Amino acid sequence: MKKQVMKGMAALLGAAMMIQPVGVCAEESGRQIGINSWVAGVYALDILANNAKYVVEMSGDETLVFNDEGNVEKLTSNVENMISANVDGALWMGMFENMFTVGPSLLESASIPFALYDKVPTDESVRDMIRQMNYFAGAVTSDNRMAGEEMAKVALDKGCTKALIAGAEVGDPNTDARVEGFTEAFEAGGGKILSVTRVATGEANGEQQACDNMLAAFPEADCFYCTGEEYTLQAINVVAKTPSDHEIQVFGTDLNPTLLENLKDESLAACAGASWVNGLFSAILLENAMDGHKLVDENGQAPFIENVKLLSVPAEYADLYQRFFIDENPYEEEEIKSLLYKYNPDVTLKDVTDMIDKYSFEDRMIAKYQAGKVTAEELAEVGINVE
Repeated sequence: MKKQVMKGMAALLGAAMMIQPVGVCAEESGRQIGINSWVAGVYALDILANNAKYVVEMSGDETLVFNDEGNVEKLTSNVENMISANVDGALWMGMFENMFTVGPSLLESASIPFALYDKVPTDESVRDMIRQMNYFAGAVTSDNRMAGEEMAKVALDKGCTKALIAGAEVGDPNTDARVEGFTEAFEAGGGKILSVTRVATGEANGEQQACDNMLAAFPEADCFYCTGEEYTLQAINVVAKTPSDHEIQVFGTDLNPTLLENLKDESLAACAGASWVNGLFSAILLENAMDGHKLVDENGQAPFIENVKLLSVPAEYADLYQRFFIDENPYEEEEIKSLLYKYNPDVTLKDVTDMIDKYSFEDRMIAKYQAGKVTAEELAEVGINVE
């Protein structure tokens, strides 16, 4: 009842006085944050949610996870389930462009503060609609186009000229951007894209068949670029079992523990990963908005942040990556608290964007060095200078 009263008061104040909703006071804790996962059990998706949970629990709150099971209808029905569960806030991954006119509107109508994580609309009219919502706390995603561009440059540097691309279905904004970035950079560098296959979610053995069929049709290919972990794993398997008179290298995006081992044994040529702090920063925006301290830009609007880097991880970084991106969170507790109004009443949006701008493998290793978790000698071995 208390939650419902406070949400109702916030809605009335917002309508009558044109102010942002105040949310629950900063001293309170024990709030529930709804978060959807497109498919539970997929490493990159699970760790996005875990990054959000890291911030939420640090704020004294808890997450309530809703599994979409790769079902488009559940993208919106789970928003309705969040509302029925009377969550105090929501973190939502919209997955597809046409979903962003629905989910945010439902949460706004229910007076529930929300942030978008990892997927954001590219249609400017839809973004403007969402910016005008009182309960919108912000959105955070990666520079997915740059992730594709970086892998194309690595592939070209390694002598590749004929590429096959495998990824999720058309309409997934992250995959669309990765494919576009790789294609543009690879072709600009003199390479040729022989074939692109986009696979619908839930298609049985779709990732394996995509890689199998493309390589059978284009045996002259010298590399794969895969936009997600399952595609990368299947490409490695297909290359390993397919006789060829030349080397076929595999490049990927979304680095998980299995792919880390492939990176070490060089069956994976290079991979971009460590992008899962999107959930972390989205949760920071949401927690601040719920505490009555929405972080806004120069126009007084909650931000769309789209430049979180997808870090390229070479083989020599593999052990450190395991320790500080997989075994624990790359950000220390005090770093996160410095961005939360509950612990720092002077926090601004610039503080958040400055931390995002600095995000790099070297930046995170230096932070772990300052926390006493890694030595200067260990970092020097991989070319990172802490002086």
